[in-house]
Amino acid sequence: MDKENVLIIGAGVAGMEASLMLSKAGKKVYLVEKLLLIGGRTIKTEETFPKMDCSTCLVAPIQQEILQDPNIEVLTLSEVQEVSGQQGNFKVSIKKTARYISMEACLGCEMCYPVCPVELSNEWEGNLGIKHAVYVSTSGSLPNVPRIDAEHCLRLNGKDESCNICFETCMFGAIDFSQKDEVLEIEVVGIIAATGYELFDAAKLPNLGHGKYSAVYSSMEFERLVAKNGPTEGALTLRDSDKTPENIAIVHCVGREEVGYCSNVCCMSSFKHAHFIKSKSPDAKIYNIYTDICLPDK
Repeated sequence: MDKENVLIIGAGVAGMEASLMLSKAGKKVYLVEKLLLIGGRTIKTEETFPKMDCSTCLVAPIQQEILQDPNIEVLTLSEVQEVSGQQGNFKVSIKKTARYISMEACLGCEMCYPVCPVELSNEWEGNLGIKHAVYVSTSGSLPNVPRIDAEHCLRLNGKDESCNICFETCMFGAIDFSQKDEVLEIEVVGIIAATGYELFDAAKLPNLGHGKYSAVYSSMEFERLVAKNGPTEGALTLRDSDKTPENIAIVHCVGREEVGYCSNVCCMSSFKHAHFIKSKSPDAKIYNIYTDICLPDK
């Protein structure tokens, strides 16, 4: 190895910061991310506490620095399959899923999205909006290059092999149906796992009605609801109507008894959500329902 190569798994804020630190130390960094964009869950949020700073404004410069750093190789739509070897000499297999769009040719013009006949629920947006079989997760994604979902693309899944609309629409020749999934083999001296977190599945608690009633939202669904680049462009409206809610309950501590610990963040997140509601609907009545209030590291 010409340089001391390092693998970082996860391109959220922690993974990106670690990548930049190691790059500045002269290391070659492989930054592996299973999604088609970098930035992690932070870019799903409109503002970040405690100062209510614009989340994307804080993260976007870091994303740009990552993408322009010659020492950092960003591998999106990629997952580590196997690690072997020993400390200081690891061999790593990485599966890289085909994007079917050229990273070099695409200019992010978005012309290929609306012509695609396939409409899907957008899980990145908390299933509050739709996407097509060719898509980026959200407005402002970086890298600003879409992917084609082979499972749902009519041409790639064999349902209509004559479908060629996105190819014909693209003026830059960026659509490449010949791309294939590939497995990359790399050698690194060290590995950092910065794989982030998952929300507790509130649907596991049927008394809360999440997944049963359309007006019940998870915290991340609510974040996308009030985000300016979200499915409602920041309008505080209910999932199945244009109505603005007048009475809202925020339930704290969901899942704490099941997992056995406090998340350390949900009280602050809940108060941030109350702030959002009041800023958009000053007359709304808000009920905070909690086991206790805990503000560690405030």
